[in-house]
Amino acid sequence: MTQTINQKLWVQLENTEHLHPHNTMITRQLLLDLNERSKQQELALRAIMDALSKIVFLTQPTEGGTQ
Repeated sequence: MTQTINQKLWVQLENTEHLHPHNTMITRQLLLDLNERSKQQELALRAIMDALSKIVFLTQPTEGGTQ
């Protein structure tokens, strides 16, 4: 979802770039920062999901009925 919003923002930015070049430059940098943070958050969420799946796997009872 974040990626879709970011794409819409980039299109909007490109469509209005000629109106306010200075504001566009600032907005472009903010979008780049936002994209970088989004990537970092996605990597963190994947690491958390991976860790949780390992915890679930390790806490499941074995076939013998013991943990």
